[in-house]
Amino acid sequence: MITLHRSGDTSAGFRALLGVEEIRLAPDEEIPLHTHVDVEIITYVLEGSVGHQDALNNGTIIFPGDIHRATAGRGISHTEFNNSESEAARYLQISITPESLGMIPGYEQRMFIEEEAAGRWLLIASRDGRGDTVTIHQDAGLYAAVIEAGEGIDIDLDAGRAGWLRVLRGAIRLNGELLADGDVAEIIDAPGLHLIAADRAELLLFDLA
Repeated sequence: MITLHRSGDTSAGFRALLGVEEIRLAPDEEIPLHTHVDVEIITYVLEGSVGHQDALNNGTIIFPGDIHRATAGRGISHTEFNNSESEAARYLQISITPESLGMIPGYEQRMFIEEEAAGRWLLIASRDGRGDTVTIHQDAGLYAAVIEAGEGIDIDLDAGRAGWLRVLRGAIRLNGELLADGDVAEIIDAPGLHLIAADRAELLLFDLA
């Protein structure tokens, strides 16, 4: 079964995936201090750069190509801000239910280059941190791919697993349906899927228990 959500629709509460919010910040705009508890948060920057600063003065800047994971555990209070005085920022904030509650809060950040994801699914976050990916404290894997117009790529999930696919840029055809920037496909019991890029496309795929 494949369920589609068009850009702007709510796609939340899918297996361990609590929600995915697309956030846009004007130059120098800041999101005030706020607190998260018992959630895994992945930040994926699409445009510009995003800063994170927590209440304990831990901070980082996240650029396109970076994958950033925060384990809120028993509680993280932080701000997010556009690090540029002239360029807008656009990013995804992905919330995942952790396997355990009350964990020690922590952060992790890795960088990958677009060429690594060219024409294939590149693992960028995983349960065990294999292959220098960031660690998600949940039975889930996150993959990125970039495919050129006319190229195809398979989605082949193991039995009992589910997929959550989002088009970040460009357009694809999945089972004859056209999906463009911001569109999502939730995949259950649909093995051996093949998608084709209608335009050059950047994709994210969660493999979920």
